[in-house]
Amino acid sequence: MRTEIIHKVPNGKLLRIGIEFDTTVIHSIQINGDFFAHPEDIIQRFESALLHLPVESNPEKVTHLLDHIVAEKNARIIGFDTKTLAELICTAVNP
Repeated sequence: MRTEIIHKVPNGKLLRIGIEFDTTVIHSIQINGDFFAHPEDIIQRFESALLHLPVESNPEKVTHLLDHIVAEKNARIIGFDTKTLAELICTAVNP
């Protein structure tokens, strides 16, 4: 299946997430929008880490994964937070 989510974060920016998945895992994910991220490759790191993520994963697990990447890269994201991203992903693949 393929789905696309377009979400305006309250007091934040626009997020556009495209996800391909089956009944078990995420096969591809693209995250873009009008947010800012430094270093710029942090979004690609998110996308790589989310490949093969089980679709039954809960938002807390996904947030933890994303937060670990942010901490590891000492990254800054302006316009959304990892919790919002995780909730959107989980809702998309497990409605």
